[in-house]
Amino acid sequence: KEQSASRGVSYFMALFSRYPSLGRWVVPGAVVASLACNDAGVSGLDLSCRPSAFAFPATASGTIAYVNINVLPMDGGPNLRDQTVLIEGDRITRVGPVAEVRVPDGAVRLDGTCRVLMPGLTDMHVHLGYTTELVLLLANGVTTVREMWGATGHLDLRDEIARGEVLGPTMIVGSTGLRATVFMGRTIVINDPAEADSIVASLAAAGYDFVKVHEDLTASVYDAVVAAAEQHGIAVAGHAPFPAGLERVLATNQTSIEHMANAFLPFLRSGGGTPSWWNASLDGGSIQALARRLGSEGVWVTPTLATLRAMLTPEEVAAYPNRTEVRYLTPQRLSNWQEVGPWGSWGARAGAIKGESSMLKAMADAGVRLLVGTDGGFTHLMPGFTIHDELEMFVQSGLTPEETLMAATSNAAEFLGQLDEFGVVAAGRRADLLLLDADPLEDVANVKQRAGVMVRGQWLSEDELRRMLEEVADGFTAEGAPAVALGPSPPHH
Repeated sequence: KEQSASRGVSYFMALFSRYPSLGRWVVPGAVVASLACNDAGVSGLDLSCRPSAFAFPATASGTIAYVNINVLPMDGGPNLRDQTVLIEGDRITRVGPVAEVRVPDGAVRLDGTCRVLMPGLTDMHVHLGYTTELVLLLANGVTTVREMWGATGHLDLRDEIARGEVLGPTMIVGSTGLRATVFMGRTIVINDPAEADSIVASLAAAGYDFVKVHEDLTASVYDAVVAAAEQHGIAVAGHAPFPAGLERVLATNQTSIEHMANAFLPFLRSGGGTPSWWNASLDGGSIQALARRLGSEGVWVTPTLATLRAMLTPEEVAAYPNRTEVRYLTPQRLSNWQEVGPWGSWGARAGAIKGESSMLKAMADAGVRLLVGTDGGFTHLMPGFTIHDELEMFVQSGLTPEETLMAATSNAAEFLGQLDEFGVVAAGRRADLLLLDADPLEDVANVKQRAGVMVRGQWLSEDELRRMLEEVADGFTAEGAPAVALGPSPPHH
């Protein structure tokens, strides 16, 4: 505040020195400037004015400077005002006060006045089916994704993106799910513990970043998979196998547990029974005790609340093709989803949202390490667009916007062991950034108020992202422009 007020006073004093006849306006003008610049919101940022009508370039790369910008570092430290953030190549090279950071000659300047710069979002649970979905992710501010049901097509795409041959979010790719029964068209079926070593060894050799486990693995198979993964130097993540029991899962090196209620409710309900989570009654005391246990052990959980909003009624399924964003979805995806049909009701959905929201709040209060994942690509969950549902549902559950956004940025980087690589706005980090026209700490929905997205140092204005989306939609109706599938059978059930 003092910096901004001083800048306002200095402006009027400089004006007076050049035009002495304006002296009678200096004092009131300086006071107005000081008051205006001290109008900060809950985040402490200077957003007292409207963003300028700056003509952003459609795209830019090389040396880029965000000038006079508010910064949300998402590193647990204070938010910053009146900053210059310098990008060179795919890296942030400098973050500092405007007066201290010189912008190199020839740099592309992006006006940050009354705007906010924050890290790009990470979706830690997606099921990408087609290459066109990369645009949907970028257009919603997602710059890193974790694919949770991978195939060789995902591995190839991950590497092409890393080499700069394809524009898209940085990808972390897990294996096709290991299950006791076939699921979602393509599954690695394993019921014999003796098969675990060869299966895991082949997945590690293929280049997967982790082995995905599912809920129906037997205890002996689960133990064998975990042991083989440790031997072959590959992580394990996924569901909590019901037959193995929660204690066994918590005692292993499984790095994350997906689908919060689906993972934990079967172990909380008396008598066990079906693992269904949308109609199960919740025992508040048991949930509190479990949350404290998970928090004390540093367990990472991806709640995937957005799946609840995909519990569409028959009427909603019929109306789904009329949604605006559906035009960016491949016709193949839409056809598959509509064939699956409804898998919920309004009453079941309302009860599930209420129950899972209370569970998430208990987890957050107990210090459970939370990640933001959407299940994007699962039935009626639009890749990219669904992340805004997940963020909103975190806040509606009682988390603050800052806690929610840290789960979607620096938490993900910490979980992946890459906090020195991305997830915060700081020198040396990968230049994955969102430039916003409003403060997301005032309202998490302001993440949608974008001026543009930067992925690995490549600037894309909001207008350019809209153009890219329209190009995707037009491609579905143009001859010779089919979407490229990433696996033999993209998950849809």
